[in-house]
This record gives sequence, C-alpha cells and structure tokens, in this order.
Amino acid sequence: MLPPELMNLISKLTPEQLDELIARSKAFRSLPGGAIPIAPVFDDSDEHLLLDCIEQVARARTGGSLPPSILIKRASRNFRLILPRLVRYVEAAVGKERRNRAAFLLMALHLLADDLDLLHLPITSTTLLRHVGRLPAVVARAFPGYYHAGLLRHVITREIEDVREKPSQPSVPAR
Repeated sequence: MLPPELMNLISKLTPEQLDELIARSKAFRSLPGGAIPIAPVFDDSDEHLLLDCIEQVARARTGGSLPPSILIKRASRNFRLILPRLVRYVEAAVGKERRNRAAFLLMALHLLADDLDLLHLPITSTTLLRHVGRLPAVVARAFPGYYHAGLLRHVITREIEDVREKPSQPSVPAR
C-alpha cells in the first residue's frame, strides 16, 4: 500500500500526468534487475574525481595508464548507473569534502587492485573501471563493520596528506 501522502499527490494529477507517471514507472521496472534508479545526485566533478583516482592507481601499479579523457570514452552504461550509488556511499563514509573523498577512493581502488590481483586479472585502468562497482564490497571485506560504525573517515586520515589538490582544470574534457 502506498503512503497516504503519495496517494494524495497521485489523486491531484491530471490524466496526462498520470499517463506519464505510469509510462515512466514501466520504463524503470524494465531496467536490468527491475530496480528503480535513484535520481543522480552527482555532477561531472564526481565522475572526474573517480576517473582521476583510477588513473593514479593504475599508474602506481603498472607504471602506465590511460588518461581520464580516454577512460571517459570507455565508461560503460553500467558505470553511469553505478556512479550515483557509489558517490552516495563515499559521501556517507567520509563526508563531502573533496580531499576526503579522493583519499577514500584511492585507498578503496588500491584494495580493489589487490583483489583483482588475487583473481589474476591485469591491473589496468580499464579493468579498474569495469570493477568499480565492487568498491563497497572490497572495503567491507577489508574493514568489516567500519562503514556502519562511521569509522571509515578515521581510516583515511593518513591518506589525506597524500592526495593531490584539485587541478585548476579537470583532466577530463566536458562532454
């Protein structure tokens, strides 16, 4: 049963608005997994930050990496669906400050790279990009219970000093 507030709002819709609501809900239910996507709460800078962190980790692991401007072209539709949830996860874990988010992402991506290495997968920027949706699981395995206890922000205090400041211009061109 729907909450009374929602029923009240639905009853005030015009027939055209109701038809649009029904069409949109059908479209959401047809997505893989039947999940209704949550409206994005990120901007391009979140995408740039994640791609920049992926590049840094891949470069540290292999000595070379694809630049974010090429990574953005390789980003799949799945990546774009995962990004809003990942942004919310990171912000809930360490807050909204860019340096904290970057430090956390770098730490989590290094954990992901370790996990991929155990699976005998190559540590490249493309591989990291494809597996970025696994970050919460990898962090939870490395730090069990820390997320729910709100302790992850304390884990990254050492890494914050290593995070480079935001470049004056994004390393990924605007779309």
